[in-house]
Amino acid sequence: MGVLIFILGILIGSFLNAFIYRIPRGIKISTGRSQCTHCHKELKWYELVPVFSYIFLRGKCSGCGEKISILYPITELLTGVLYLFTHLIFGFQIEFFIYVLTITVMIPIIRIDYEHKYIPDRLNLSILVLGLIYTIHQAFTDLNILWINGLGFLIGALIIFIVRWIGQQIYKREAMGFGDLKLLAALGMLIGWQGVIFTFLIGCIIASIIEVTLIAVKVKQRDSEIAFGPYLVYAAIIYMFFGETLINFYMDLLGGVLYAVLHL
Repeated sequence: MGVLIFILGILIGSFLNAFIYRIPRGIKISTGRSQCTHCHKELKWYELVPVFSYIFLRGKCSGCGEKISILYPITELLTGVLYLFTHLIFGFQIEFFIYVLTITVMIPIIRIDYEHKYIPDRLNLSILVLGLIYTIHQAFTDLNILWINGLGFLIGALIIFIVRWIGQQIYKREAMGFGDLKLLAALGMLIGWQGVIFTFLIGCIIASIIEVTLIAVKVKQRDSEIAFGPYLVYAAIIYMFFGETLINFYMDLLGGVLYAVLHL
């Protein structure tokens, strides 16, 4: 079953590659077969096999010989691995289906925001709808989920709104986009207020480490625009897989420290 889910993941990843290329350029997904982005040669079926076609073609178009971006097989493999990992952790519980669909939406967010510096509203809306479905489903057994996830939605929007406002006051320019606000709010409806705070804080840490490293090795300039959406996605995925374990560990550690201090 794990192998089948992994294969399904890389197949979906192949579709996501087409989605990621076409949507920012205003090309309909249903428009014709896939083509080389350089010479526009229509690709044969054997050139569309996830991962293996890239290896078979040695990373080059069979028509013009231009290099094929390594992001294509990486996207396919990443989707397959995350699908498999979700299955290994959650089995076939409701979380598996909701998180797999959420991951399917979040992978395009990573690349589109990184490459084009915006997040399509349809992607944020899809995460919000998945969050609502999950919240309603869980509410049949635990009504507390309604205020937990509802508060997550509000806090997610409020956090980015405050950061935007502070950035505008200090730097006189937009610190974060509305796409980030919509993304964190939508995630809040899915993973609750604890999850959305975790996602923002861990996202900031990941962003700091990666961006400082890129500046240090002179890949980016200090004043380069930062796409924050991918870092929110990375942190949200960490929370979906390990969030409760990490929070419980932190609370136990904090409780132990407080106990030790009070009994000195």
